[in-house]
Amino acid sequence: MLIITISAGLSGTNNMLRVVSSEFENMIFEVVDSKALSLGLGIPVIEAAKEREQSNDFAKVVERAKSVISGTRAYFVVKTLEYLKKGGRIGKVEGTIGDILQIKPIISINEDGIYYTYKKVRGRAKSIKELRELVAEKAKDKLIKVAVVHGNAMEEAKELLEEIKSLKNVRETFFGQISPVLVVHTGPGLVGVITTEI
Repeated sequence: MLIITISAGLSGTNNMLRVVSSEFENMIFEVVDSKALSLGLGIPVIEAAKEREQSNDFAKVVERAKSVISGTRAYFVVKTLEYLKKGGRIGKVEGTIGDILQIKPIISINEDGIYYTYKKVRGRAKSIKELRELVAEKAKDKLIKVAVVHGNAMEEAKELLEEIKSLKNVRETFFGQISPVLVVHTGPGLVGVITTEI
């Protein structure tokens, strides 16, 4: 059984499933860390399911999931830094100054599956525009799939999606709202993009 989990750097789910799966001696488990959230986890699941339909080969399914994960990156912006401060994901001083100066960091997830500031941008509109430019750069010389996600920011996210659909090398797009669990940490107003190399 293949299980793809939320980033182990952000949740204990991956480790818990490894412990539980070790108790089933007569079953084969492969617990894979997505090092992502939301559709950053969903896209590898979709691609693994496609491989399972095509080959019905467990090793190939696992390899496909790992390959997709290695080519997937997530970036997002939030409306306010307040919720990241409360959750301890950003320092109180840095968060307060950031809110005062209207600094909207583009946040990503590193190779260890932990949040980090990819770039700092001033202003909401500029931060969302930067997400579009980031996708355009990724699509400049390779084919990609892109997911646009939001947390109670439907109109901004839809507008971004339409702009991304017009990019030359974007072959498939997904659109969705993040879960309430994620909104607790980011607050309403999140807009994010997830890119996957084809």
